This record gives sequence, C-alpha cells and structure tokens, in this order.
Amino acid sequence: MELPSRIQLFWALFVFRYLRTIMSMFIYLLTKPTPIQSPSKFSCKDVTVIIPTTFKSPPELIGCLHSVTACSPSAIFIVTSNNNFELVERCCHDNAFYVTILGVSKLDKRKQILKAMPLVTTPICVLADDDVHWPTRFLEYLLAIFEDPKVGAGGARQRVHRNENPDGWNFLAISYLERRVWNNLATNTLDGSISTLSGRTAAYRTEILQTNEFSDYFLNDTFFGKALNSDDDKCLTRYLYSHGWKLPSNQTLVPLSKRQLSPTMNTFSSACGGLGLTFVATSPS
Repeated sequence: MELPSRIQLFWALFVFRYLRTIMSMFIYLLTKPTPIQSPSKFSCKDVTVIIPTTFKSPPELIGCLHSVTACSPSAIFIVTSNNNFELVERCCHDNAFYVTILGVSKLDKRKQILKAMPLVTTPICVLADDDVHWPTRFLEYLLAIFEDPKVGAGGARQRVHRNENPDGWNFLAISYLERRVWNNLATNTLDGSISTLSGRTAAYRTEILQTNEFSDYFLNDTFFGKALNSDDDKCLTRYLYSHGWKLPSNQTLVPLSKRQLSPTMNTFSSACGGLGLTFVATSPS
C-alpha cells in the first residue's frame, strides 16, 4: 500500500472512531431514566429474584442478600451446588434471611437458573449475581420499563465497587464497565438495541423464561458443537431479540462487588454463536 493510501486510511479510521465517540457522548446526555408511573402495573411483590451462587465468598452473598431483601421482592431463590447446600442454608439462617435454597448436582449457571424457574409464580423474574448490591428503591425503577407491554426484559446502569485500595484489576474493571454502560445506554437510546443485557442484574417477564422452547434453547447453546456454560446473558439477549421483544436499559444505578472482568474467550465464542441468526438486534417499532 502506497503512503498516500495509508494516510487516507488512517484519517478515515480516525474520523470514524471519534465521530462515533462524539455522537455517543451526545446521545448519552439525552438519555433519561424511565419514570415511575402512578399507579404502576407492577410492584415489588410482583418480583421473584433468582441468585445462582458458587458460594466462594460468603460475605459477598450476605451483602448481596441484605440489599436485595431491603427491596422487598415477593420471593428469593438461591441456587447452589448440592455440596454447598447446607453451608448456604446455615449462612442464610444465621443472618435471618427468608429465602428458598435449591441445589443442583453440578455448578452450571444455566441449570441453576432453570432449576428455580418452575417455582416462580410472579409475573416478573430478576436474575442477579451473588455479588451485586442494589440501591434503595431499585426494583421500583427497574419495574417502570415493564409499563410497555412490548418490553420483555430490561437492565440497569451498573458500576464496579471501588476498593479502598484499588489495584490495577479494579481500575480496569471500573474503566471497562463504565465504558460498556455508556455505550449501551447510548445505543439503546438511539435505536433500542443493546449488545448484551448484563447478567449481573436483569429483569424478565416470567412467561418468557418458563417455556419449553426457551429451556431447550438455553441448554443447547453451542459453539462449534461444544456446549457453552458461560455467557448466559448473551444467550438470553439473542433469544429475546429473536422473538421480537424490546430490551430497554434504565439508568438506575447498581454498584457491583468483587467480580470484575469476564473471560474474553467466552465472550468471543458466545458472540460468534449469534452469527447464524437471521434477525437484527434492534427493538421492534
């Protein structure tokens, strides 16, 4: 490639890169949270929370449950391995948490979620990681998006918990998530699309996740014939978009705890798994 051509290519990429950044910043500034309606269709008592956990860090789970129970959902299911069942049960009993604990033979987040789904009786189901900390009135703001009957699921603005003495990993996690949230809110405001509805905390209409079709799709997500046990949130996002549901992202803040960066290879393989889809990941009009 001759030098003038290289210079032209550089300037083309430069303009594209930063024009996109400036546009995203402008659109982000226009983003507003979905207001709470009065009266609203759903209340906190219309919500069941499912928390899959490996129980590697009991203090994280305890902190998570304190914030979740403060939001007063109808029910909370904690799903762990059979080996950890008694440990989790004792932990919840000692901290006076009124939750239902379920066990699976092997830790697998997808199977853990599906273990609890048949027991959900509320119209809205929230899937949450065991290290998230919800702010006060979080569910009220999250439920506001379901005033639109075309909304099948939705998420919230998120942040990594700042350590008192942050290291390089904490800084990278903060930077990564802030940029991801900024980009997701901008694209969601522009055309209703979102790359991935984060599995750290997301709300779904229960009717969507309780079908046999969804269970089969969720458990048979593969990459070159190999089953994917991670990136369940990408799988859920693809499924909802393929069925014509809207996925808005509200600006309600959800600080996160210790878990910081996801494995890049899992993200890559799961993203490639969606290449065979025939739909475009944008909301229906």
